[in-house]
Amino acid sequence: VEPLQTGSVGLGLFDVTLAEGRLDIQAALVVGGPDAPRIADTLRAFVATLDDSDVIEQHTVKDVTLECVPLGDTGLHVVWGLHEQHFILALGDVAAGKVIDCLNGDAPNLAGEPEVQFDRAKVQARLDDSFFCLYADVQRFITRGKELAAELTGPLPPSVDLALEQLGLTSIRSKYLHFDSLDGRSRMAAFAHVDGPVRGLLTLWDQQPLTDADIAIVPRNAYWARVGNWDLAGTWQETLRVLGELAPDLVPTVNEALASASEIAGFSITDELLPAFGDTWAAFDAPDHGGILLTGTVLVGEVKDAKVVQGALGRLVQLLTPLAMQADVTLAVKQTTHGEHTIHYVLIGGVPAPVAPAWGFVDDRWVFGLYPQTVATAMTQVDPATRGASLLDHPDYKAARAYLPADIQGLGYFDSRYFTRMFYPFINALQTAGVSMLGKQGMQIDLALMPPLPEQVAEATNFVGTVSRDDDGIYLAAIGDGTPLLVTVVGTTAVATSILLPSLARARNVTKAAVSSSNLRGIGQACHIYAAEHDGMFPDSFEQLIETGWMTQKHLQSPFDPEGTVSYVYIDGQTTGADLRNVLAYERQLHDGSTSVLFVDGHVETVDTERFHALVRDTYRRLGRESELPPDFRAAPTTPDAPQRTPSQGDDRTPIADG
Repeated sequence: VEPLQTGSVGLGLFDVTLAEGRLDIQAALVVGGPDAPRIADTLRAFVATLDDSDVIEQHTVKDVTLECVPLGDTGLHVVWGLHEQHFILALGDVAAGKVIDCLNGDAPNLAGEPEVQFDRAKVQARLDDSFFCLYADVQRFITRGKELAAELTGPLPPSVDLALEQLGLTSIRSKYLHFDSLDGRSRMAAFAHVDGPVRGLLTLWDQQPLTDADIAIVPRNAYWARVGNWDLAGTWQETLRVLGELAPDLVPTVNEALASASEIAGFSITDELLPAFGDTWAAFDAPDHGGILLTGTVLVGEVKDAKVVQGALGRLVQLLTPLAMQADVTLAVKQTTHGEHTIHYVLIGGVPAPVAPAWGFVDDRWVFGLYPQTVATAMTQVDPATRGASLLDHPDYKAARAYLPADIQGLGYFDSRYFTRMFYPFINALQTAGVSMLGKQGMQIDLALMPPLPEQVAEATNFVGTVSRDDDGIYLAAIGDGTPLLVTVVGTTAVATSILLPSLARARNVTKAAVSSSNLRGIGQACHIYAAEHDGMFPDSFEQLIETGWMTQKHLQSPFDPEGTVSYVYIDGQTTGADLRNVLAYERQLHDGSTSVLFVDGHVETVDTERFHALVRDTYRRLGRESELPPDFRAAPTTPDAPQRTPSQGDDRTPIADG
């Protein structure tokens, strides 16, 4: 590896063909520099240890003496050797010959190709220092791929060319990727040269430029952020157009499926929901969001019609409620306020759910997160009236933007120092373990190869990347250290942590109380669903709810009670128009001086004994049915031999089997 770092290295794939039914891959590695002879000697010794030095043969290509080893029965052979102070390692004579012609000046090299020069000029590639680049002739890949497929399977159907055209792939001439450094900062640039109609996949980048107002919603201290323009409605229309070109027979089927989905959902996803959103989207996380790794992430989308979006979300919860109830899980949409902002969230009952999906609207933007607290914090930044310092104010962002295009359709940001601190312990531990294992094999590797954390952090620069689109193609440019792989690593860890922590943190009794409250919420939701189909009248009994399928018998049993008992009392004869202070159902048994109570409007509260008795008495009084008040809630008897019975004694609980 060390000699590869002292000179210039090139790896090329020239062609792939079929010869006598076998793939002939023409590829080569070329290394130039003072250590080229050392690489040749090292490779010869390596091959000799794998097999035997007798398998190494002398081989001549273009009057150059090389060494050769066959690759089993593949029909391919590897050749290597020195020429013009360059080490050559090639698959086959054709590839080796092309490299030799290049080094002799008998054939043009890739760097002189007009397409490569165009791409390099587009990304302002710096070639005067250390750099890495990758170039692909896209149209040659497509052409050769079609030819190979035709040789293997026979003539290709016309639909192949049509698909390539409609997806926009025939419009991409080349792709170029370049890494170098700029003023001490790592720089990455990628360019796709588009020469033809923008259609299919290419329309994803054919968007309006971002504005400073779009980026200002990201806080200055964000861990990471992604902001971009994406026309959802336009993307769907382009998808339909491509489908109509490639498989017109499927269009009626898709339309029928959408019509059926719209009938079930109560709104049209394509005609109502997608057009209700604007083009600008952002996702980001910051310390003030209070999350663990990615759990603090929020999604912010531009909206044109907040009422449509709110209605669709509410309807989605309604559709999921019956499915959730089959698993003894309840869903309840709650509402809270934070300053001038209203926040809606879904409380998931019946399980120790670690999230409560929440959302709210600020001006023309929709904010979504996993917790109402997270959304409240993000809405403060999104709102121009309460906004603090933004990413636009970060010195790393401002320094990077000076080298990036002015008009951009997408922006990515990573706090590389934060992620370096986070993953350093894991990487250091893995490195140490690896060095320990290799030490047994006699390989001596210095553990200090990885710098100490303070030095690593000091050398890191935050990553700022942009996506832009012009008449020549799509341009990605980035300054700083960062990698999207971190998102995958952090995301996996966050999901595992968010599931595990609640199970470890909750005591058994607290969990049981939460489950009991969730049962009552499920009962309330079932009652309201029943009332919606019966002119606002609540059912006469729990049994009616079970018969309709909106509730199961498990909802009637508290985890505090033995199996086979009904743990809740229902106050029948009420409607959705009843006094909202009325109790609809309650748990019989008290726990630590409190119990759960379901009110007519569907919300559940945990109240102490005194208030619990008062709520039930007042409900019967408002209903004019005080004579029906259960004995447990009437005045205590005066004789000492007859102590007051309370629901906590539970001696009147009814077995489910007895109705």
